[in-house]
Amino acid sequence: MKKLCKILAIMLVAVFVMQGCSQKKSQAKEVDLHELLTSITERENMPSMMEVEADILTDMYYFSSEDAKQYAIAMPLMNVQATEIILVEANEGHLDDVKAGIEKRLQNLDELWSRYLPDQYELVKNAQTIEVGNYYCVIIAEDAQELAKSVKEALQ
Repeated sequence: MKKLCKILAIMLVAVFVMQGCSQKKSQAKEVDLHELLTSITERENMPSMMEVEADILTDMYYFSSEDAKQYAIAMPLMNVQATEIILVEANEGHLDDVKAGIEKRLQNLDELWSRYLPDQYELVKNAQTIEVGNYYCVIIAEDAQELAKSVKEALQ
């Protein structure tokens, strides 16, 4: 009987351990994207930026506000800067639509900046993308890798 109890106890512990290990590590937590965007755009080396409103979302980013649970997008006030921060939490089942729209935006930026300012074109070519759960983000900036790392940490 004692042997049976020990075996059952070991099996029970093993089940709980396996259950804990099987949980997804890439699941995103709830993050206020406007707060995250503000923390990025207020950095010292960022150009003056404006937040993108819903009325131009479809025209410039090729997805609708209905595809997104929340979004926060900033672009420079002056058209001589390529810096752009795109933070989107897609609604369930809409992540592919959001990604496709943003990819089209990136193609447009590539086409634009390849003929304009070489230093800004480098920023576009080195854009960083982050995907965590239903979050999809793109960072185009001088320190894009560092910012992408910070965004990814905030989402996990």
